[in-house]
Amino acid sequence: METSPTPRHQSSPRAESPARLRGRDRHNHVDDDHVRSEYRHGIESLLTTARLGDGLIATEPAAAMVRTFEAAGGHGKPRYGSMTVCWARDEASARKTAHRIWPTSAMESSLAWELPLPKHFEDVAKLVTEDAVAESVVCGADAERYVKAIDEYVKAGFDHVSLHQVGPNQEGFFQFFAREVMPRVRKLRPTGRAGRRGARGDLRRKHAA
Repeated sequence: METSPTPRHQSSPRAESPARLRGRDRHNHVDDDHVRSEYRHGIESLLTTARLGDGLIATEPAAAMVRTFEAAGGHGKPRYGSMTVCWARDEASARKTAHRIWPTSAMESSLAWELPLPKHFEDVAKLVTEDAVAESVVCGADAERYVKAIDEYVKAGFDHVSLHQVGPNQEGFFQFFAREVMPRVRKLRPTGRAGRRGARGDLRRKHAA
């Protein structure tokens, strides 16, 4: 498993379950047809990626996504996980930086195609709280939290993990990562293919249903 801190943020096909999407949008009055359509498009994108793409890039440690990708033709192709972090010497300042610069981390991915103008994103970002951002971005200098977040991707079946550092202190982050995180990350091991094999293709079965 390779881990590479990088200032770039990458996106991927998403394949959330209809139940999760329905619960997520319960305050937005989104009907079931819309939920099923979004889920179907995510599955179709994932299956196309498995068949035609060179690999998988995902922004959440979704084991079901990896299983579906492999079963649909992606076996043997690289699987990249991308996570957003904000390193600072203290968690409070890291949280403030992440909230100021990267509030989109707490915004649902569907907004990328539902909001037509940048101004609309700015308006939604004003509603995002610091606590909400901290739930999706690892903030501060606790190496254990970084290792734990990376391990979630490893256990889900990803063999590469890319870290997106939010904020101007890139040099401090790289030094912290190389000194305190990377030596522990090298010791991480995947749970093994046997554990994943039994549930392969479950996203496709849900899609067919």
